[in-house]
Amino acid sequence: MQTRRTGYWKQTCAVVLFCAGVAGCGGGGTQQNTSIPTSSQAHTYVGTQASSGGLGGVYGLTTDHSTNYFNLNDVSYPGGSYVNFIGNITTPKTFEYFNTTVSDDPQYTKQVLYALEVPGDTAVLEFAPPITEQLPPAVFAESNGCQPLMSSPTTYQFVQIGGNGYGRVTVSTSQNNWSFSGFDILQTDGTDEKPAALGNGSCAQAAEGYVTTIPTTTNGTPGVDTVAISPNGYFIMNSAGAPSLAGVVQPGSAIDTSALTGASYAGFEYDASAISPQDTNVPGQLTQPMYFSATNAADGQMVGGVFPSGDPSQTPGTSFTIHLGTQDPSHNGIYPSVTATIPDPRQVCVSTPYAGTDASGNPTCTFPGVAVAGNPGGKYVLFVEVANPVTPDGTAIIDFLLYQQ
Repeated sequence: MQTRRTGYWKQTCAVVLFCAGVAGCGGGGTQQNTSIPTSSQAHTYVGTQASSGGLGGVYGLTTDHSTNYFNLNDVSYPGGSYVNFIGNITTPKTFEYFNTTVSDDPQYTKQVLYALEVPGDTAVLEFAPPITEQLPPAVFAESNGCQPLMSSPTTYQFVQIGGNGYGRVTVSTSQNNWSFSGFDILQTDGTDEKPAALGNGSCAQAAEGYVTTIPTTTNGTPGVDTVAISPNGYFIMNSAGAPSLAGVVQPGSAIDTSALTGASYAGFEYDASAISPQDTNVPGQLTQPMYFSATNAADGQMVGGVFPSGDPSQTPGTSFTIHLGTQDPSHNGIYPSVTATIPDPRQVCVSTPYAGTDASGNPTCTFPGVAVAGNPGGKYVLFVEVANPVTPDGTAIIDFLLYQQ
């Protein structure tokens, strides 16, 4: 396996997105692929993937729904990453399949990536074997210009993908100049991490699209934080050496929790520990597509599961439940007392305070967590983060990235 700084990741893919044309997404392999059809229907996204053990960084993605092509580029590691993919998009069911036909590395020219997309706003994409089975999903925001925000200032709420935290930040704009205030990150147990304030940023066109960059210095080494916000308020932020942030504009009023939990969702589960108790259909693969059906929801509780063998063309399980609890009265869309119950086939939770059983008597684990919810563009989105404290290596994080269908 190649090694690189925090901007590199080795990937195999499964993605939830639609099509792509190539519009100078820049970046990473030996040269930029520009040989696919393009049209006025193309969407340009900036993506972030959690840093972990020297992996992670920024992507550029273009999808084109009229030509059914995509282009995905790693822009964090120019000249050193083979993630420069072109291919076609098919949609057998809910999830999009990115079928790679061109790559800077021939061994990846037949990879299939699973993805979900809210066209023109956001996308989320799964990297699966042989590229990697160890990384969280990459989360994207549409970035086709330094468009003004819905208002200024605007507050966004987020979770850390692969990290134990959630928080908020307020963004103000004056033309291409952005400023950030009230930046805060709390752990899932409520402990305030008291992060350093964010500096001012500047929005401009970059290799991956239109982004706002914030100059940083870590231990004397200069760097940048990368921020992108979609027209309807999806938020992403990439920081070298730190977990990615994925979020959404704070709702203007309290969310209707019954409507939120009563909807159907597709998305991905990321389990940060390979031995975490979960419905292990794909051994060693930490990210899996999943589905929660509205027909299974009851009493404010969401019921769903992952797909057999990680294959979204099959019927999803119903062995996961999420109960959001009470919405924070001071922060619309924040649920600080979530509980998630998941299968425990390895009986890791037995004889611990987290143990339980399902209706058939099978062992389960119930873990505490938080959720960030929003309703951008009239569709619910739900980011859930729970802490699993029963792994041998300490607390591991389980993320659920869920998008209303």
